[in-house]
Amino acid sequence: YTKAYADWLYQNYAELRLSSPRMIYQALPRYRELMVSGKPNLVILLDNFNSKFLNNLTRYFQNEGFYREELEYYISMLPSCTEVSKKSLVLGQPEPFSGTAYGTIVEETWTKALSKRKVCYLPHIKALREIDKRQHDVYFLNYLPIDIAFHQDEEQVGISHAQMTRSYMRALASDVRAFAQRISAESDLNVIIISDHGSTRIPEEAPNIIDPKFFVKRITDKHHRYVSISDEELKALPDNIRYQCYIFEKDRFGLEENYLAAQHYYRFI
Repeated sequence: YTKAYADWLYQNYAELRLSSPRMIYQALPRYRELMVSGKPNLVILLDNFNSKFLNNLTRYFQNEGFYREELEYYISMLPSCTEVSKKSLVLGQPEPFSGTAYGTIVEETWTKALSKRKVCYLPHIKALREIDKRQHDVYFLNYLPIDIAFHQDEEQVGISHAQMTRSYMRALASDVRAFAQRISAESDLNVIIISDHGSTRIPEEAPNIIDPKFFVKRITDKHHRYVSISDEELKALPDNIRYQCYIFEKDRFGLEENYLAAQHYYRFI
């Protein structure tokens, strides 16, 4: 099933990317009316959220007095790394923006898109905790702890990724309730929680035929999912690598770089 879905998605992605209403960059524009309704809104960009934790997240927010109105599933932009999928998600467009700074571009884009509503970008949970009164209509919180946790080795931290994730989600729900109280929005705060991608644990026994020699100098993260390569490297790509990876050419897919994504359960490790 993994292979069949991955092959289908890759073969159809060029068309889906620009036409499907289920691509992740289509998600936030769908809630425009909610965000211009006059009620305060908190958009949480929950980086690297695996949907198997959805019931936990729902329960933690319910314990804080919230209830879930609806649930929608979308397809991440490909490759689904933060540099591509989150950048498309936050701007509501199929192409990622340049650079690494989110604040100015998010605030300018959404202020214009939301008919001059006041927009505030929060780069971390500490920034949310420092807000003591309502001065904006829409707050965007970039929440990274779960993504950071998934990139740590369980052997080093001593607890499982699942335990870390649940503790972060529980704390997040508590922080959101406290935020609502501080801005006097306990009864009307809209919370939109959205993720750019999710991680999958690959069994250690899964076969891996990728030759690490080609990738050893290109790897910067033990939990890497994708490898970016130059135009020259793409032209000289060995046949075996073309067979083992999905290739995302920047010109064809509207990217800043060319990417390789390992097929099946293959991995660059």
